[in-house]
This record gives sequence, structure tokens and C-alpha cells, in this order.
Amino acid sequence: MKNIMTKAVILSVMISLISTVTALADAWVPPDDKYNDALMSCPYEDEACRGLNTFLSNYAEANVYYYGSDSPDSVVIAGVLKHIELNGKAEETFVSDTGTKYMAVNASVFEEACNRYFGRSISASSCPGYSNGRIVVSASNYKAPIKIFASSVYCRYDGNYQYLVSFEVFQCNGNAQDYYGIARNNLPPSVTKVGEGECEMAFSGTQTTFKSSDFKLKTIKLTNNSPQATDENTPYVVQYQEQNKVQYQASENSRTEEENSQTEEVITPSVAPEAGNSTVKTTAGGSDSSLTTALLISVITAISLSALAAAIILLLFKKKR
Repeated sequence: MKNIMTKAVILSVMISLISTVTALADAWVPPDDKYNDALMSCPYEDEACRGLNTFLSNYAEANVYYYGSDSPDSVVIAGVLKHIELNGKAEETFVSDTGTKYMAVNASVFEEACNRYFGRSISASSCPGYSNGRIVVSASNYKAPIKIFASSVYCRYDGNYQYLVSFEVFQCNGNAQDYYGIARNNLPPSVTKVGEGECEMAFSGTQTTFKSSDFKLKTIKLTNNSPQATDENTPYVVQYQEQNKVQYQASENSRTEEENSQTEEVITPSVAPEAGNSTVKTTAGGSDSSLTTALLISVITAISLSALAAAIILLLFKKKR
């Protein structure tokens, strides 16, 4: 009797373990190659997040609402010129007779920035305001204190050295750069959240201390964003920022229509998991809530199978008696 009961318990446990392992194997898809553990944990650690947050802030502060492979060069031009304006990278500045402040950007500086921040090769000569090796545009916010910054929330590895980062955008009263090295959960209450977004980026390094230049932008989207005030006296930049927003809205509307047309299959957008689950990668189109549901169902199924197996064994034992 005891021997049979022991075997029944062992068999039940084995069935439970097999079912649980099978459920985990179905829910978690290992990446094609090894991701960088230090990069995955960046959003949760002070100082370690500085390089990543600096990278993201370059786009948030320049009001880059949307950028992707389908974006026109005008999006890049506007973002680069705004970045140069805010960070004081122009060759010189001057004030016109009407009191408008202008900046003169060296062609090589502009072209290098286009390649560095967007991976695009754009000739300065194609830009409005170009003359004699320089781009001259109005810039009354030149070297103004930057009040907008981005703070990474979650980093997911998608294989082939590609990462998806969700982030939030904040406005501060002081210098935004003072907050680059502070993890999202440790930010002081004095900063105000004004937006959020997602960024797809590439990284192929192996170091554990990251610089903003280590990352290469693929796509970025900002939503519910209230960015740094745009100077009304910079019509060139405003013009292309407005085009940028129109393009972003058009892509969002197109995506919404496509999702609504998929009546047979409903795809739940992925939600960033908590810090403790940062290394879990869900299958395409999956979400962490669906992952939790799948695991819960699997565990319940395993317990039910275990109970059924035990009942069958006890029933057979009784018949033998």
C-alpha cells in the first residue's frame, strides 16, 4: 500500500514538472544570439543608464516625434538643426537688423550629425539657407537651457543585436543633463512627465559602460509629448516639425485602420514587464499579460493532470484489492 502510494505521488510530481517545463518552453523564445545583460539592466541603475538616456534625450529634446526608414530627409534636417541649436554646435551666431538671432552651421558638422544621429547621408547643399559651405537659419533658442530629457523604462532584446527601449519624457526646472544618470524610479518629484515613447535601436558592443554614441537609431515614436517650447521666430524648423507631426499622425491612422481590418485575429500590443522580468522575451505579437495567462493555465492544467493520475492509480489499487 505505502509503496503504491509513493509511486503515485512520484508520478504526479513528474507529470506536473513536465507540464510546467513544456509551458515555459512555449512561452519563452530564446534570442538568436546572446544579449548584453548590462544593457538590459541599464534602465534600473543610476549612472549605468546615463549613456542610454543621453541617446534617447537627443531626440526628445529636438522634438523628433517620429522617425523611421520611411521618414523623409526633412525630418532628419529639422531634428539635426534643432539639436545643433540647443547644444550650441554652430560655427557662429549673429543678430539681424530686425533683432532675429541666426546661427551659421558648417556643412561638415551638419552632415556628420545626420549620419551620427539618423544614419542618413544628406548633403548640406540640399538644405534651405545653404550658402558658401554653411547653413544659416534662425535660432533664438541657441544654447538655451535644455528642460526636456528622456528616461529609459525598459529594454527588450529582439535578436540580432537589436533592442526595443520604452522610455518616458520629462520636463525639469534645472538642466536636463543633470538627470541623465538617474534611473527612472529614482527621479525626484520635481520633474514632470510630459510624454512617453518607444525606440528601436542597434548595438553591437560588448562593454558594460555605455556611451550615447554606442547606439544606432532604427525607429523612434513619441506620444502624448509636450516638448520644449519651439521658438516662433524659427519658421524653418517649425515648418519641418509640423511636417513631422503630420507624418507621424498619418502613420498612426494607417496603423489603426490596418488593426481594425484584422477581424479574425486580435493582436495585443506588448507591455513592458517589471524590472525583475527584464530578460523575458515574448513571441511576436504577444504581451506580458498573455504570457502570465498562459503560465497560469498551464499550471492549473498540470495540477489537474496530477490529480487525475493519482485518482486513476488509487482506483486501480482498489480494484486489485
